[in-house]
Amino acid sequence: MSAHEPRPASFSRLLGGHSVTRRGFLAGSAAGALGLFLAACAGEDDEPQATASPTATEGAATATGTSEATSTATEAASAFPRTVTHALGEVELEAAPERIVAVEESVLDFLLPLGAKPVLYGMVGGYIGRLPAWITPYVEGLESYEAVRMEPDLEVIAAKTPDLIVGQWLAGDQYDGLSAVAPTASIKEADTTTWQEVHTLVGQLLGQEELAQQQIEETEALFASEGERVAQYQDLRVAVAYEFFDEFYIHGENAPIAKLVKGLGLELVAPGPDMTIGSTERWQDAAEADIILSPGFFPEDIDKQAANPLFASLPAAQNGHWVVADAELSQATYLESPLSLAWAIPRIADAIIAAAEGNGRVAGA
Repeated sequence: MSAHEPRPASFSRLLGGHSVTRRGFLAGSAAGALGLFLAACAGEDDEPQATASPTATEGAATATGTSEATSTATEAASAFPRTVTHALGEVELEAAPERIVAVEESVLDFLLPLGAKPVLYGMVGGYIGRLPAWITPYVEGLESYEAVRMEPDLEVIAAKTPDLIVGQWLAGDQYDGLSAVAPTASIKEADTTTWQEVHTLVGQLLGQEELAQQQIEETEALFASEGERVAQYQDLRVAVAYEFFDEFYIHGENAPIAKLVKGLGLELVAPGPDMTIGSTERWQDAAEADIILSPGFFPEDIDKQAANPLFASLPAAQNGHWVVADAELSQATYLESPLSLAWAIPRIADAIIAAAEGNGRVAGA
């Protein structure tokens, strides 16, 4: 695979389980944008795929970055007191929060790049059963506790005397319980909420709106730089399609992962703009694709897909133009954030290049 482009300099300087049933994994709209963060145990396929290997450009924050984050935090203090509207209501903040609790580790994706260092975060395990690669360089020294999805431990959280609790996908009773401990903000409660909106909201909570906007723009700029790498393949059509829970999924331009492919300037093959779910006999929906990109959520699903004669009959599956995104990359593209996208976009470009050059997987091989 080709070398990843470096993360924008100003962005990099500022950066300092509970298992469920397979059917329960689908809870939520869009068949799993939320659910994909709930499952805790999945292996990785050892066939050619888009992998989660680290790159030389991904390292810990520099001393300069720490100084800049401290400076911006000082400037943010003047923005308080303030009232911030969030997904479940309003939160009143008398001063810039200093003792933040992240209900689950997914919230770290938005707090850490803005210079916030939570006093505690709940560790659920996510889809891959551990912290993802785009977070691990920045959590040294942070305290965590073993959490259960949708069951925050109020006693453990209260013991940290937080002045702000940040979560997402909080049910009403959980939000009420957390709000009784400290001011609580839910940053996402709908699949249609974009990562840009979430990051903007977290910027408001921290008094870091300008920094949040800067990081949004730098992340979005990766589509242009990585798009240049795949420009020679932009006449090829891509289907984001896979078998999942014994069903066939194919993503339109509004669905996860496909949005990244579209953002790189490639044409998608799909019945509609959103996610289409149907029988595994519907592989003909992807027949016109030159490249098939399959999120590899469970290895057994990929094995079933490879053995499906309808899938195996497709030209892309026969000619090495099929590539599997491993579990970590799949999680990154579903749980969009500045950190996960900066990590994922170059890897999606790598996957496209590998498939376009016939270096992907071959069904039945």
